[in-house]
Formats: sequence, C-alpha cells, structure tokens
Amino acid sequence: FRSNGMSFFNLIETLCKRCEETIDHAIAMFKINRFATTNVISHKRFNSKTQTRIKLFQEQTVSPFVHLIQLIRSAIETNQLAEERFTNLGPSLKYNNRTSRWSFRFQPRTFNNRSCSCLISNECTISVAFYRLPLNSPRPKLHAIVPGLVVGCYAIDSVLLSTLECFYAQNCIKLLIDNYDFDVVGLLRPLNDRAKQIQPLSTHKSHFSPNTTIGEIFSQLFIEEWINSTNYTAYYSRCNPSQCTYTIRKRFDIGYMSAIMLGFCGGMTALLEIILPPIVKLVIKGWRKRKNQHVVTTGKRIFDID
Repeated sequence: FRSNGMSFFNLIETLCKRCEETIDHAIAMFKINRFATTNVISHKRFNSKTQTRIKLFQEQTVSPFVHLIQLIRSAIETNQLAEERFTNLGPSLKYNNRTSRWSFRFQPRTFNNRSCSCLISNECTISVAFYRLPLNSPRPKLHAIVPGLVVGCYAIDSVLLSTLECFYAQNCIKLLIDNYDFDVVGLLRPLNDRAKQIQPLSTHKSHFSPNTTIGEIFSQLFIEEWINSTNYTAYYSRCNPSQCTYTIRKRFDIGYMSAIMLGFCGGMTALLEIILPPIVKLVIKGWRKRKNQHVVTTGKRIFDID
C-alpha cells in the first residue's frame, strides 16, 4: 500500500479534475444552444422535448470521455508500455552460456499463482496489502490486506478495478494509519495530524454503494445526480404568441349519439303533438268545404238539364 497508495490517490484526483472540466465545458456549450420553435407548443410537448435534449446532452457528455480513457488503456496495453513501478513487466537477467554474457529483458507479470498474465489481460489483479520483508527470505510475508483495493497491471487498472469500501469503515482507515510505519519505523516522515483525524465516507451521501468499483463510478463521471429544471412560463412569454388555437379530438361514441337521436325524436314527437292537431283540423275543414261546394255545383247542373 505504501508503494502504490500515492499513485492510486493521485490518479483518482486527476480523473476527478478531468471529469469536472469536461462537465463544465459541456454545460457551457449546452447553454449556448437555443430551444426555438416556429409556433408555441404545449406544456406536455415542451417537457418531452426538453427531457429528450437533456438526456442526449448527458449521453454526449459522458460517452466520449469514457471512450477516450478506454482508448488510452487499450493503446497502453497493446504497446506493452512499461509501468513506472513495474507492475505489468518485471526486469530479469538471463545468462547465456554460449556467449558468457548476461542479457537484460522484461517479462510480463503474472498474478493469482501465475494464472493471469498482464501480457494477455489487463484484468489481472492482486489485493493491496502490507507485507513484511524477512531478512533471510526473498519473498515478502503478508501482514494485512486492505479491503477493496487491488494492484493491476497498470496504475489506471489498479484504480478502476478497486472499490472504496475501506474508506467507508473506520476500522479499515485505522488499519491504514496504524500500519503507516509498519516494519519501517523511523524510515518515513511522521504522519500529520490531519491524516489521523480523517473520517469515513457516509453511505447516506451517495447513491453508489461501498462495493461499487471506481470504474463504474467513473463511467458516470463521478456524478451523483443530474439536477435539471425547465420553465415553460418563461418559454411561453419569450415566444409572445399573437394568437392561440386548439383542437379537441373525441372518439365517436355510439351511446352518446343514440342518446342524442332519442332526445331528438322525443322532441319531434312533442312538437308534432302540438302542431299536428290544428293542422289536421284545418285540412279536414278545408276538405269538407270543398266537398260541399262540389255537391252544390253538381245539383245545379242536373236542374238545368231537366
């Protein structure tokens, strides 16, 4: 931990700063763009369009930066660049009996009992821990493991494949402080008081769980929450429409139309009951009058013939 801790925290700090710069720049560019429409749209459609634009903005902000880091990781792994602390490659000397010379070369590191090689995968890891260096043994002896932290082939792998669970527990932080000068008493500068008073992270202040890998957190640019707000009133006032039209769409309702027709028929029946009797009386009266006139005319003609 003492040999890799410094690069671990420095790289996290660098990633956080780059993410913050990326987000600030993206927000500034987003504010330059204007939301314009030919005619005023409804409140519901306004919310739908703005949410779509915001979601697209978030995707276009996060994806390119994450893909850039992935591209850098891929380029480093493909070219097999040597890590500063030789976590991916190890120097080795080989004696050539034929030439009687020593040759220097790098060999890929292997982890987990040589089952995972940095030459093949960048997912190889070993737990971060404190080790004791025995005087009569070339192999270090394990003293204490730091939960959640791992050493990968490269420093970026170590960070992205680790979790922050140790920093959510007071006893784990105490483990780091107590073992600061383990096995090297007097060889390191005294730990400052500020580091001794560090408090654990709170699970209530983050939607990321302690077991979430830093790679997953980074894939969201360390953002806890996107806070968005829209103002339809301001949009409507800015548009200042000169007229407003609306359309009402209703489905054809047979029951409703039947009720209207029955009501219409009922109204016609009542109207006919009022109007028809006088009309019938007038018709009958006229018919009788015409009949009487016909009889009188016929009688006169008969008398003239006689």
